Amino acid sequence: MFEMVFYTSLYMIFLLSMFVILKIAAKPNGNIILGVTLPYEALSDSRTLEIINKYRKAYRVVVLIFLIFAVPVPLFAEYSSITMLYLFALCFAMVYFYTEVFSRHFSELYLLKRENEWWVGEQNIISIDTEVSRLKDTFMLSKKWFTLPFAVSLIPVIYGLIMELTGVQFWIVTGGGVLNVLIVFLLHYAIGSMKTKTYSENTEVNIALNHVFKREWSKCFFIMALLMSGTFTVMTFMAVGAVNEIVILVFVFLFSLATIIPGVHTHTKIRVARNKMLLLENETVYTDDDQYWKSGLYYNNPNDSNTFVEKRVGLGMTVNIATKGGKLLVAMIVPAIALWLGIAIYMLPFDFGSVNLDISGQTANITAPLNRFSFSSDEIIDVSLLDTMPNAGRVNHVSHGRIISGISNVTGYGESHVFVLRENAPYIRIELERGWVFLNGETQEETISFFNALTGLLL
Repeated sequence: MFEMVFYTSLYMIFLLSMFVILKIAAKPNGNIILGVTLPYEALSDSRTLEIINKYRKAYRVVVLIFLIFAVPVPLFAEYSSITMLYLFALCFAMVYFYTEVFSRHFSELYLLKRENEWWVGEQNIISIDTEVSRLKDTFMLSKKWFTLPFAVSLIPVIYGLIMELTGVQFWIVTGGGVLNVLIVFLLHYAIGSMKTKTYSENTEVNIALNHVFKREWSKCFFIMALLMSGTFTVMTFMAVGAVNEIVILVFVFLFSLATIIPGVHTHTKIRVARNKMLLLENETVYTDDDQYWKSGLYYNNPNDSNTFVEKRVGLGMTVNIATKGGKLLVAMIVPAIALWLGIAIYMLPFDFGSVNLDISGQTANITAPLNRFSFSSDEIIDVSLLDTMPNAGRVNHVSHGRIISGISNVTGYGESHVFVLRENAPYIRIELERGWVFLNGETQEETISFFNALTGLLL
């Protein structure tokens, strides 16, 4: 149940992000709307407004459809792997239809621009070498600010080393926290390495606008890094069962939403400052590089050495896929998708597998997804039935789906071997000379059969 709510929450956050991106695209960003550069007077042209209105109706329909598709998720909530695969398919389809809707209206608006020859300035990238390039480091928050999120992300690492934890899940989540902070830090570094962008023939205007752009995004990335490090730290303690899962779910959901807010705020603040200054400035330098924006979404300009550029649609930055760095980052999407699918496939045995007990002579053999455990009759001290299963915190087990399989930190018992199906009472408690084992079957009858077989070894 927890995994279903968690994955559904991530899906809803993704859907909300898509809605925000689609909505922002319909608002002018300077003289750019729907990814198309237009003269200011063309923004209020009735034909332009008609295309924008059609686009708004289309994206609202897309968002509504994918909201409806989330409704069936509780029907297979018991199966984490199916939930993951279903929501992944929805996210993939959402990106596809989002791209289709945007590209169709981008093309329609771009065609209108060509028919009316609404060209703006020169059709190239204009850059200048001014004093602003020498002052770029003063525009941003210092890299030292990232010491705090890095320190927070290292808390679980220190905890794991002190406690000598070996669980794979613990270290995957811990590594994910450090990696996310590192990625955001690299984005901060990339912003500082960007060439100065020209908005006006007035150097002071360029200094001011580049100052706003770089400083606001550096602040945004710091806040995101801090929120992400806090989120992953709490998720790590969830992985060892140190915190109530419901509390963690609410915490992660709120923090995930909070990572969207800085981006929206930053984008809005930069756009307002830029529009206000350029509308008052009569020496504005316009650039028209629509030909480098494929479908209005993907930037491919071999004449621009910047790996990162400001998005025309949505929040933040995008990559220039004509650069080596851009090609590398795009290529990384494939292993990321493969990893997500691999995790879902890895979890299939925990949704559709079973726990089995085989008695061979005086030896009991337990098999469960990805785990085996054996013990002899001489090791058994006691065998009993429990109506409820004590809380099993993660040490080195997998507990996604229906089955908990592996070594767990069981409340009141310490590290124990646990092979149980969730919420499927009764549970068999086996006391061995070397520790505790918890076990049950697919049905109550099967569990009683296991119990009788085990008590038979004591005779």
